[in-house]
Order: sequence, then structure tokens, then C-alpha cells
Amino acid sequence: MKRKVIPVLIGLLLIVLFQRYSGSKEEADLNAYFGLNGSQEVAIVWNQELTEEKGLLQNERCYLKLDTVHEMLNERFYVDHNEKLLLYTLPEETVQIGIGEQTADGYTAAVESSIQILIMHCIQSPIGLF
Repeated sequence: MKRKVIPVLIGLLLIVLFQRYSGSKEEADLNAYFGLNGSQEVAIVWNQELTEEKGLLQNERCYLKLDTVHEMLNERFYVDHNEKLLLYTLPEETVQIGIGEQTADGYTAAVESSIQILIMHCIQSPIGLF
């Protein structure tokens, strides 16, 4: 009799443990998890680590601060404040687009604000954008 009861008890114990420690259908608050304050703020995960820097989401496009781009990604971007141009330096040439101008595919490469911001698509593929 004991031999039949022990497997049943072990089975019930496993079921209870599985129900208690398995995942739930409750969703986590991702804004709190990533430390986001507004609906337009975007978290930056770099090298599998959450950074303190945040991006900006406008018109379904992700923008990053120029300082963040220089620090983490690419130093070839330069903003000429006098001419209001975004410049990208290549080995043979410098490509440019006006701040606030739209590209052929509808992207605004950079927005003018107190902090220069670049569109993420521009950083991913600077040649195709200009």
C-alpha cells in the first residue's frame, strides 16, 4: 500500500510546485522596468546592459542624442549649427542633409532642439539616407 501512495504524493507535490513557481499571465510594467518616464521615451540596451541614456520616439521613429551616438556608436556624425546641417564623414567624402529636412523615404534625419537628436535609421544606414 505504501508503494502506491508515495508516487501519488510525489506527483501531487510536483503539481503544486509547478503551479506555484511557473510563469503567470500577468504582464510586467515595462516602463518601470526600463526606467521610462514618458510615452515618448525609449530605453537603450547596449551590449546587453540597460544604459542611463534614453532615446526619443516621435512619429514612430527613434531618435538618439548626438552625444549618445558619438559615445556608443559612431563619431562620424557632426552637426553644423551655423549652416543647420547634419554631416556624416566617409573616407572619400562628407554627406550632408539639412536639419529638419526629410529624406526621399520620409525620414527627418535630425531635429533641432536644445540637444541635437539624430534618427536611429540615419545611424543604421547613413549612406542610403542621404
